[in-house]
Amino acid sequence: MKHTIYWRETKQTLRVASPLIAANLVQASSSFISTLMLAKLGTDSLAASGLVSSLYFALVVVFWGMLSGISVLVAQAHGANQPDRISSIMRQGILFTSLISIPMMLILWFIPRLLKYSTVEPLIVELATQYMHAMIWIIIPGSCLVLVEQLLIGIQKSSAVMFLSLLSVPLEIAVSYILIFGKFGLPKFGIAGIGYGFALAYATVSILAIIYISWHKHIKQYRIFNQLPRLEFAFLREVFRIGWPIGAMYGIEVSLFAMLALFMGKIGAIALDAHQIVMQFMGPEIMVTFALMQATSIRVGHAIGSKNFNNLPCIGQVGMLLATSVALLVGMIYCLFPHWLVDLDISSQQASRADILALTAKLLTIVAVFQVAEAVRIVAMGALRGMKDTRFPMFNSLVSFWLIGFSLSYLLGVVFQGQAVGLWLGVTLGIIWGAVVLAVRYQRLAKRYAPLAS
Repeated sequence: MKHTIYWRETKQTLRVASPLIAANLVQASSSFISTLMLAKLGTDSLAASGLVSSLYFALVVVFWGMLSGISVLVAQAHGANQPDRISSIMRQGILFTSLISIPMMLILWFIPRLLKYSTVEPLIVELATQYMHAMIWIIIPGSCLVLVEQLLIGIQKSSAVMFLSLLSVPLEIAVSYILIFGKFGLPKFGIAGIGYGFALAYATVSILAIIYISWHKHIKQYRIFNQLPRLEFAFLREVFRIGWPIGAMYGIEVSLFAMLALFMGKIGAIALDAHQIVMQFMGPEIMVTFALMQATSIRVGHAIGSKNFNNLPCIGQVGMLLATSVALLVGMIYCLFPHWLVDLDISSQQASRADILALTAKLLTIVAVFQVAEAVRIVAMGALRGMKDTRFPMFNSLVSFWLIGFSLSYLLGVVFQGQAVGLWLGVTLGIIWGAVVLAVRYQRLAKRYAPLAS
C-alpha cells in the first residue's frame, strides 16, 4: 500500500513538474546561449556578465520572490474550489506588482555606481554598467510574466508556462543576437544588446500571455480583468506576509553569490571567468530543481486545500528524491567532462585557456556536491512554502548561506588563501547544513497534520 502511494505521488509530481522542467530548461538555454554570445565578445564581456548577473539577480529575486506567495494562495483556493478567491488574489497581485516595479528599476539604475569603488578592473566596470542599465528594461514585462506564471502554476496549468517559455526563448535569443552584433543594419549594442533583446521579447510575450488568460475557456472564469482592482490592505498584508520571507530568502541566497563574484573579481579575471562558467552550467540543473520545488509546493498546497493531510510526508520525500537523482546525474557529467564544458566558452587559442580549464574543473567537482545538497534544500523549502511556512526557511537561508557559508568561505578562501576553491567549498558546507535542517523540519510539520485528516 505504501509503495502504491509513493508511486502515485511520483506520477502526480512529475505530471505537474514535467512542463515546468521543460519551461525552465528552455529558459535556462536562453541564458546559456546568451553567455556563449557574450563570450564571443571577449573575456572582459564574459567577466562583466558574471558580475552583473550576480548583482542583478540578487536584487530582482527579492522582489519577484515576493510574488511567489501568490501561487501558494492560488493553489489553496483552487484546491478548495474557490474561483472568486482566485480572482481577488490576482487583482491584488496586479496592484502589488505595479507597486514594486518602479523601486526595482531605480535601485538597479544606481547599483553600478558602487562598482566604481571596487577593485574590479575599470574596463569590466564600464561593460558591467552598460549591461545593468540595459537589463533594467526587463523589469516591467518580466514582472508581468512572473505574475501570470503564478496563476498558471497555482491552477496546475503548468503546460501553459512551458508554452510561454517556448515562445519567449527563441525571441530572446534572436533579438539579443541581432542587437549584440548589430545585424540587419541596426546599431551594434555589444553587451547591452542582451538586456534590450530580453526586454523586447518579454514585452511581446507578456502581451500574448494577458490575451491568453483573458480568452482561455477555463481561465477566463476568474474574470481577472473584468473590473479595476481595489486596494485591499488585509489581502496585501497576507500576500506580503507569505511573500516577503520568500523574497528576503532569495535575496539572502543570491546576494552571497554576488559577493562571491566580487571576491572572484579581486582574485583576478581567470577566477571570475571560471566562476561564470560554473554558474552558467549550474543553471540548467538548478532550473530542474526549481521546477520540482514548484511542483512539490503546489502538490502540498492542494493537499492542504483539499484536506488530504495523510499524503504530506510522501509528497516532500518524492520531490526531494527526484531532485537529488537529477543532481547526481548532472554532477557526474561535471566531474567526467569538464574540458568539454569549458570548450563551449573558451577557444583553444585563448592564452589563458589552460588556467581557466584547471580552475573550472576543480570548482565543478565541488559544485557537484553543492547541487545534491541544494536539490534537497530547495525542494524542502518549496514543500514548506506550500504550508505557508516561509519565515523559517528565510532564517535557515540566513544561517546556512551567511553565518556558516560565508564565514567558512572567507576563512577557507581568504584567510587560508584557498582562493576560488576555498570560497566555493565554504558555501557548499553551509548548504549541506541548511538542507538537513529544512528536510527534517518539513517531515516534522507534515506529521503534525496527520491527526487533522478527516
